[in-house]
Amino acid sequence: MSHPPDSGPQNQQHYQPPSSILVVGAGVFGLSTTLAVLSSPVYARTHVTLVDPDVPNTANQRAGRPHTYTPNPHAASIDSSRIIRSDYANSAYAELATEAQEAWRKGFGGDNVYQESGLVVVAGEGGNEYVEAACRNVEKNSNGNGRLTKPAAAGPRLEDVERLRSPEEVRVALGSKESISPTTKGTEIEQLGTTGYINHSSGWANAERAIRTVFQRITSYGSSRITFRRAEAKQLLFCPSQTAQGNKPTVSGVLLTDNSRLSAELTILATGAWTGSLLDLRGRLQATGQVVAYVPLTAAEAEEMQKMPVFLNLSTGYFVIPPIRNAEAPSTANAHTPSSSCPSPAFTRIEKASGER
Repeated sequence: MSHPPDSGPQNQQHYQPPSSILVVGAGVFGLSTTLAVLSSPVYARTHVTLVDPDVPNTANQRAGRPHTYTPNPHAASIDSSRIIRSDYANSAYAELATEAQEAWRKGFGGDNVYQESGLVVVAGEGGNEYVEAACRNVEKNSNGNGRLTKPAAAGPRLEDVERLRSPEEVRVALGSKESISPTTKGTEIEQLGTTGYINHSSGWANAERAIRTVFQRITSYGSSRITFRRAEAKQLLFCPSQTAQGNKPTVSGVLLTDNSRLSAELTILATGAWTGSLLDLRGRLQATGQVVAYVPLTAAEAEEMQKMPVFLNLSTGYFVIPPIRNAEAPSTANAHTPSSSCPSPAFTRIEKASGER
């Protein structure tokens, strides 16, 4: 089978899209990949099968059996909120994220799902190479310098990026009313950060609502284009394939835990932390987790924090996302709570990251 096309139209003319694609995993990568295939004219004749333990079976839908879609509570792609930013040290990734943000601004995840609250990125004493590189990329991708040939509406503007050169400037950017005094302890300043920047063009999104919206868009293509299979893959299937380098095995599909098989011309694994159960990733990749805390807020605290930007300290690993109102509270699987309700009007999310991302 030929490789997917590059961005150039000449390469697309010679590309033979597969007649069938199997996507394993219905998290953010699996759903967004499926939607991208279904919405692309290049794959207009391609049928997609999406397999995941939490999607409704197409057969059940045809039989008229009701099934309410609930995203996998163990997936990393749902829960209360995710930072939406173009603030990355890798320039290629930053450019992709800049383009993606335009889709968020146009309602990609649903109405009022994306909140452009701004993002404060800081580091401790001595600075941080990642913070500096991310800031340079945001400035490079801004509209003001013309380095990227994008529409005028795309990307952050230069005036949206402000350098923060002291803990006091960080405090002001966060909207805190308490000034830093000479008696402020070093640990408190370390948590706050000493230098960094604020990007007013970044923000956060209600992750679970976005996942549900994308799933509904996928279902709108109908059973002639998309088949859902509620199942779990346990093994890749291979078949011999003739290549320029000789006979090499090619992935032909997956074996499910009930020992049935799913086959397609192209198989895409979007299995997140479960990828290691299908591929030997030892020495290549390692799945890690993060400690998440949800802090109940009073009505006054929620009102004040609603206006704050996202906070990301890349020296300590802590980041804080503004609160979501109780009416929109998600299942909060990562918080290990049995209910989606909170006794207070809102909660905010605090995480301790395991490393820079």
